Amino acid sequence: MNAFATDIRALITQRLAHASAADMLALASAICANEDRITRPSTVVRPRFTKIDLHGQYVADSVTDWVAVYDSAHDLTWTRKVLDCGAVPWADAMKAAGNMRLFGKSDWRAPTIREQLSIVDYERYEPALDTAYFDGDHGWSWTSTLAKSPSVFAWVVYLGDGYSLRAPQSNHAFVRAVRAGQPLALGL
Repeated sequence: MNAFATDIRALITQRLAHASAADMLALASAICANEDRITRPSTVVRPRFTKIDLHGQYVADSVTDWVAVYDSAHDLTWTRKVLDCGAVPWADAMKAAGNMRLFGKSDWRAPTIREQLSIVDYERYEPALDTAYFDGDHGWSWTSTLAKSPSVFAWVVYLGDGYSLRAPQSNHAFVRAVRAGQPLALGL
């Protein structure tokens, strides 16, 4: 089998592992070439979050060792935990997020306030995150969004309950790294 066929087989296997019932129905319809007999659903429902292993591969929800999470609702990839730098001032958090290297990608950064709030689950408390995907410290977490006033403040989010506020950049908080788009060139 040549490399192209191997890549296609791996992609198909990966997609099937995460395929919804609607995706499977569409696949069966295409294989049978009787699309007039099988009604294709108008929308395909994908899971919101998908775990990613150290090699940048999507893995099943049952896997207990993963390093990142793909958010299909916002096309963002997040680190599973806050970064190892600990609670640091804003400038150090921005540098730590910018220095993140994972899956051979160097475009990691700190999230904006809107991005950080997008993973908050207000039906949860301590933490206000889906703990099936995100873990680690759930205290205050820096965002890259600077406050308009005063100029030495930036936005932070308390991941225990989803509360956000402006704080002096000299305060100490954690940071979780994010990057836009899927972690792999082939993706889901």
